[in-house]
This record gives sequence, structure tokens and C-alpha cells, in this order.
Amino acid sequence: VIQYLIINYDFESFVNTVKKANQISHNQLIYSIQQLQTAPFEMKQSSINYLEQSIEIIKSRKVILTSGLLIDVANLYDGQLIDTVKIPSPILSSEYSQTRKLIATSATNGLIEIWNAQKISDPAITLIGHSKKALCCNFSPNHEYLLSGSEDKTLILWHIDSSSFIHQINDETNINSCGITKGGTWGISGGDDSMVKIWDLEIGCCVQSLEHQQPVTSISISQEAEIFISSSIDQTIKIWDLSGNCTQTISEHKAAITSCAISKDGKTIVSTDTDSNLLIWDRVANKLRMGLHGHTAPINLCRISPDDKLVASCASNGIVKIWNIQTGEVVQILRSSENKSIRSCLFTD
Repeated sequence: VIQYLIINYDFESFVNTVKKANQISHNQLIYSIQQLQTAPFEMKQSSINYLEQSIEIIKSRKVILTSGLLIDVANLYDGQLIDTVKIPSPILSSEYSQTRKLIATSATNGLIEIWNAQKISDPAITLIGHSKKALCCNFSPNHEYLLSGSEDKTLILWHIDSSSFIHQINDETNINSCGITKGGTWGISGGDDSMVKIWDLEIGCCVQSLEHQQPVTSISISQEAEIFISSSIDQTIKIWDLSGNCTQTISEHKAAITSCAISKDGKTIVSTDTDSNLLIWDRVANKLRMGLHGHTAPINLCRISPDDKLVASCASNGIVKIWNIQTGEVVQILRSSENKSIRSCLFTD
């Protein structure tokens, strides 16, 4: 198909095929194809081989959704469900380790489970320690540890390979979101007490409490920029440095914010709210880049792809939309197999 489109100079069809997964910019594609018109056979064949490999990479990318008692694995390229796995207890959050190709999940039964991202069937590791719903989990930057938070008002720092916990840290509130900063020294959490807390993970104590006006719904860390963001029911997003200084406050939402995410380089922020809005922010310019309003039900969460090119928004009616983070175009629409509310979502590569 690729060879036919190139040889016949069907630029539009070819560009749309590859551009769908946002691997190469439109101008780069046009330039590359135009160069093939006068290129020697060897160069033409080499370019075709490269583009074929790009398509195969696109087709291998997956989105993993959880809703009800099911994990759905969908192909990002065509939106088709590849696999569905039944689980005993609803999953409330999930995280992906790109380095180790592992998925961590937290569930209503209090269990933290580690799955092989290449083939999801049964969890490879089960971590037992929380006594109530496990609301969140997140890998450390070196992918050796995991931090989890729960309705039992504890944070647990786990060592993944030994399946043991290093610290169980007591808080005074439900912990809705958590993460670990670069170097692994600090843990960040957000809870129902409207506070963002910075924890010393080496000794297991809180070193700073940072304030929102209402419960904190989400935490996201940019390891490269060494900053983190928090979202709240109070309709604000706050940007913090690792010393606990609030450097910016975003107040554009008109409804409770359900989630937020920041790109690896710290330049782009995405956020969702109960009014079905997905907003994309330029943090450096401190301005709203675009508001995307394609959902008809409240959005539970958003997730940025590992390459920072796509964003997923997951709604309570079982619909997931995948957007080009630069243009705001919808590149794929996915549906949970039971059409139930999506509680967690992640990209794999």
C-alpha cells in the first residue's frame, strides 16, 4: 500500500495514513515524498522501508483501559479491541513503566498489582498492604520502586522486585494521587484534606503541606523540568517547584477539575473537568492553547502518551478520545467493551 501511494504520488492518502498516529509532521512527509520523485532506486527503496517500519511501530501501539471488572486492550492505530481480561475488583488507577514494560494498578480491594505490558493475563506481582481501596500508584523514576495511596490514609513505598514495602506512611486523609520525584527522595501526594504534601521517602515523614481550597484530585510530575502540578475540585491547577513554591495558578476551569497531566519536558499541561472539557495549556507562555469539547459526559481523567504527542481523555460513558496534542484533532475514538465509566487509561509502546 505504501509503495503504491508513493509511486502514484497519492500524497493526501499517504500523509493521512502515517500522520494519523502523529509520527512525522505534515511538512516533513510532503518533503520526503517529493524527494522520492527524482531519487535513485536505492534511496527510494530505503525511504519506503523506513516508512513501512514507521507504520509497523504505529500499529504496535496500544491503549489500555479499565472499567468495571474488565481490562480492555485496544489498538491505537485502528481502535479495535485486541484483548479483554476479567478482574476480581475494579481498578481505580494505573501507571506504565516504559523502561521495564510493566503496568501497575491499584484497585478497590486494596491490592496493588504489577502486570506484564506485553501480554496482560494474570498479574506478575501482587502487593498486599492497604486495608481499604487503593486509590493511586506511581513508579519511581528509576522504575525500581512504587508509591501507592489509599482510603486507609496511608502511603506505601514498595520495592517491586522483592514485593516488599520499605515504608508505610500514615496520613490523616484519603490519598487520591501520588508520585515520586527525580532521584527518588521525595514523594508527592494529594488528598481529600485539600492539601498537597511533600514526603521524605527515606525516613517516611511529611516535610511540607501545600494548600488548595478543596480536595486535590490529581498530581503530575515533570521529571525533566523538576516541577509538579496539582488539580482540585476548587477549579484550579497549581504549578509547584520541588521546594514547595507555587509558581503559577491556572483558574480557567468553571467546574471541578477531575485530573491533570504534564508533559515530560514540563511545557504542556492538560486538564479535564466535570463539564466535559479538556483544556491544553502552554505552561511556558502561561496561556490556554486550546479547549476541546468533544465529550458528552463528564471526563474522569486525561493521560499524555510517552512521546508527548497524544492525549487521551476518558469519560464516564465509556468513551475515550485520543487527540493530537498540537493540533487538537481527534485521531482515534475507543469504547470500553461494557460501555462503563473509564477509571484508568494508559498508553504503551
